[in-house]
Amino acid sequence: MAFVCSEGGWAWTESLGKFAQVYVINEPDLEQAWKNEADAPEHRRHYAEVLRQYRQHMQSYLDHPLGLALPATIQASSHWVRLAVRLDHDVRDASGKIWYRTGTLMDPLQIIHYSKKLCFFDQKSFEQRSWLDVACADPVQTVWIMEQGAYRTWAQQQSRHVYFDQYGYLAHRFSIQHLPAVVYQDGRMMRVDEVLP
Repeated sequence: MAFVCSEGGWAWTESLGKFAQVYVINEPDLEQAWKNEADAPEHRRHYAEVLRQYRQHMQSYLDHPLGLALPATIQASSHWVRLAVRLDHDVRDASGKIWYRTGTLMDPLQIIHYSKKLCFFDQKSFEQRSWLDVACADPVQTVWIMEQGAYRTWAQQQSRHVYFDQYGYLAHRFSIQHLPAVVYQDGRMMRVDEVLP
């Protein structure tokens, strides 16, 4: 019999004996077993092969990341995209004061002016690369955004920054349907021009 102390107070316990024979478990230490397995030559070879395949996969992805395959523009068109969002929660500061209430319409173009042009293109198209060199030549005023192609190899050959729109996130946000396209601020909206290369 023993005393047990808990938050609620004291309690009594009682030994009920044992229900069956107790046996000692004879097995190796799990950590030591893992270490022995990792040190085995066949495991090292397997691990090296897995690592090689992973590196090859990552190199392949860096060369050709996943973008959005969009058709070439066959007829020039324009549309406008609004960047305003309606808040679905209150925005508070560190002391809990509410700065913006749920339902407030927040428009970043009401506060800032974005002076650059975003030039979206498909690197695999010779016509689009030629268009890029002419229409988006100024590295200060334009930003090159690739949707498809050999990103790493081609980008390293350029004398300016080249960005890649992974999974076509920006193309979706700006509702771009054809390439090449130019996106720039027009008042409180972003204008999207799908142009002929």
